[in-house]
Amino acid sequence: MAYVHYLTVQDILWIHLQVTGSVSPFDYAKLEDGAYFQYNYGRHADELSQAGRFLPGLARKQAFPHGNEAVAFVACLAFLKLNGIELDLKDANGTQFMHEALEHESALEPLRRWVKDIHEPHGETVQDTVLEILAEFPKTIAALAKAPAA
Repeated sequence: MAYVHYLTVQDILWIHLQVTGSVSPFDYAKLEDGAYFQYNYGRHADELSQAGRFLPGLARKQAFPHGNEAVAFVACLAFLKLNGIELDLKDANGTQFMHEALEHESALEPLRRWVKDIHEPHGETVQDTVLEILAEFPKTIAALAKAPAA
């Protein structure tokens, strides 16, 4: 892949708004730290391992008063999709996947088990990608948004 598409702090704030339907106070330092879990040291050629750190890292930072797990779920799936990695994950098993992913320091192994396809990114926008994920996983996102913080 020519480049890695990263989500910005502003993208994650917008994801929180979409997931919770409200504007909430947030801890900027924790949010920025959570966003940095996307990055890799040295060469950044392993988006799956980056996503494996990003998912639990963002959720555990607890930047928002509520919705952190749902935001991390959507942000991670968006990061993967924007970088050409598709998961064979359905709404019916999304919460199970998320709980499994949060059991460990890295969600790499759970992510590997769900990889469906890796291809060149199609150049979708963050907004379109997030809206697709929201439409595809409404029950998972609702359950995670109500779940207690990790």
